[in-house]
This record gives sequence, structure tokens and C-alpha cells, in this order.
Amino acid sequence: MASEAKQQKLEEPTDEDVKLDSLEDQETMYLPTDVTLMVEEKPLHLNRKWLSENSPVFKKMFESDFEEKHAEVIPLPGKKLKDFKLFLNSFYFPPFTPPITEETVLDILPLADEYQVQHVIEKYSA
Repeated sequence: MASEAKQQKLEEPTDEDVKLDSLEDQETMYLPTDVTLMVEEKPLHLNRKWLSENSPVFKKMFESDFEEKHAEVIPLPGKKLKDFKLFLNSFYFPPFTPPITEETVLDILPLADEYQVQHVIEKYSA
């Protein structure tokens, strides 16, 4: 009887469990990678669908008749790896969202604007 109550208690999710296991977190952390963005010659293995759902620029890139539509590796010249990782973390990996500081705002906002990620623009402009 005590073990049943213990097991039931273990199986009931807490509010914190629900936050950690939200659909958004699951989707960003466990989607298979199907595209590699090259920034400063370093590969960033990502998921086209997730990028497209967050950025109209990526959506157009992957769904229109652009060269990138079928490319497995897409170079992004002129981007800084540090800045691009911060930008990706701001929406792609929610548990690792960068804090809002003057430095992160200056690093993230230009990329959020370029890739039209509205919720990131709003968050880091506030």
C-alpha cells in the first residue's frame, strides 16, 4: 500500500516537470537535424522545420526555389559564430536562452531582425 502511494507520487508531474517537459522544449531539444549551417567554418546542426516555424526568412529559404532548399550544408558568410549561437539559443534551445544584457541585445537583435524572428525582437527590445 505504501509503495502504491509512493509510485503514484513519483508518477504525478510537478509544475516544474510540466515546465521542463513542455512541448516547446521537447521539440527544440529532440528534433532530428536535417540541415547544417556553417558559421565561421563551424557546423551548426539544426532542424529546417523548427527554423522555418520561427523565421520567415528561413522558411522562404527552405521552401522557395532557392539553392538552399535542397542543400544539406548552408554557409552563412559574414556571421560571427558567438553571435549566431546566442541568436539560435534565444529561440531554438529555450532552456539555454541568453539573459537580456546590453551585450546580448547588441549581439542578438541584428540577427533577429535579419531573420525576422519577431518574438526574439520583442523580447530583446523591451
